[in-house]
Amino acid sequence: MPPSPFVPPPPDDLFGPDNDEYTRTTPFSTITPADIPAPPPPDYSAHDHSPLRGGPYGGAGGGFGRRGRGGRGRWGRGGGGWEERGQGMGGPRQPSGPAFQVLPANNPNLASMAVLGLRGHHDAALKAAKLPTFQKPNLLAGFSRLGDGTVFWDERCLRRLRPAILGRDGGKAGGDGTDGAAAAAAAVGDSENGFADVLRAMRSVLKHQLAALQPGTSPDRLHFVTFRNNLNKLMGVCYNRQDAWEMGVHKRLGSVYLDVHKTAADQQQQQHKSEQQRRFEFYGYSFERVATEARKTGPGEAGAGGEDSLVIDANEEFCAVLKTKVGAHRVLMGAEMDCYEWVNMPQPSSGPPKPERIFLELKTSLLPETEGQRERFERDKLLKWWIQSFVGGVGAIVVGFRDTRGRLVGVERWSLGEVTRRVKGKDYWEAGSVLTFTDQMLTWLYGSAQEGGDYVLRFVPGQSRLELAAADGCPAFIEQHCQELAAIGIS
Repeated sequence: MPPSPFVPPPPDDLFGPDNDEYTRTTPFSTITPADIPAPPPPDYSAHDHSPLRGGPYGGAGGGFGRRGRGGRGRWGRGGGGWEERGQGMGGPRQPSGPAFQVLPANNPNLASMAVLGLRGHHDAALKAAKLPTFQKPNLLAGFSRLGDGTVFWDERCLRRLRPAILGRDGGKAGGDGTDGAAAAAAAVGDSENGFADVLRAMRSVLKHQLAALQPGTSPDRLHFVTFRNNLNKLMGVCYNRQDAWEMGVHKRLGSVYLDVHKTAADQQQQQHKSEQQRRFEFYGYSFERVATEARKTGPGEAGAGGEDSLVIDANEEFCAVLKTKVGAHRVLMGAEMDCYEWVNMPQPSSGPPKPERIFLELKTSLLPETEGQRERFERDKLLKWWIQSFVGGVGAIVVGFRDTRGRLVGVERWSLGEVTRRVKGKDYWEAGSVLTFTDQMLTWLYGSAQEGGDYVLRFVPGQSRLELAAADGCPAFIEQHCQELAAIGIS
């Protein structure tokens, strides 16, 4: 087992003693005291497949940064953002409604099926829905993976933002695409080995928690274990109804493991990338190289200085293992982190600001110049960037804008609050709608999956339909993981 390289999570966990009731979740259940929405059973007397009509998707907020009072690290309705020391300026409790209609799975191969309503805040069925709380992701562990696949349980692959990159107004963001083709093609993404390493870190953390508990007690049960990539898909479908996707769903010992799947279209696209696609990937890898430097262990130490290497290794990464909570759903995820920086955070007392390390997301984009380009950028790209950063606890996004020749023409740093303010009032998307939708989708998914069951969850774009279909089996590394959990007393 790997050592635990990070400090265990604080004892004041927000999860609470609600797991016994949570594990009895069904797609239509009311769970107390946990804040899981409880849609009423649909009426199938007239039509078995008539979608539930709805209107604007509820969820206020949409911006970051307002502080409230109460517990620590929760998403509040009023300000719509990370709250280090508050639950937010939440409104009164409102009745919850369904984000989508759960339909009878007439196909014997389907365990459950749901038809989505209108996109996001346009779905009136959730206009008055209570915005779920969201716990700021807590770093539990992390590991570094070298280009050859070797894993180290430390932060050697976690790089630091090069401060000089901010405000940069020129420079080479990438070559002509030829030099980067090999590096781009070598990227393997969230592999089976990567998820196995996340599970390995999970076991290590649980062992340390178990050792610190009183005899006869056990660590809090995790309800979903996944890579962040799967959460990006689940959350994004609130608005993105164009992209087909699928993932493995395996329920063991009360936890649902979401395994990354590649659709046939994904594999086809990966094998037959155009020269333009390879060039765009290379621009991203090149920007990561020029925007970061070798890591610093503290806010006062000197950085690495010049550009460490001219070689771009797409498979070298630092993966953070994080714990968060959406409503009543406890989630553990692995998430690749691009880099970090030290920032001075204000303290609640009158003391001086305290240095704090935050993760950053690095992105590149063609500089939008026309009204249509700006609309697509804010409606589509900013939504994806916000979801990926928010769910992973990333503090800010550093964007490198390039021209059509791939040259870097500007670099900007945006907090997540700035991202949501850019789309406020434009009717593109709302952060609160995404969270409300995610809470209800996870309720449906957890309640539909049976203990010991293996499934494939897929989204069918043309019909805005989610299908949970029976699968043949479970990956061996997940079965092995559960056996090792049982061996250390977690069952």
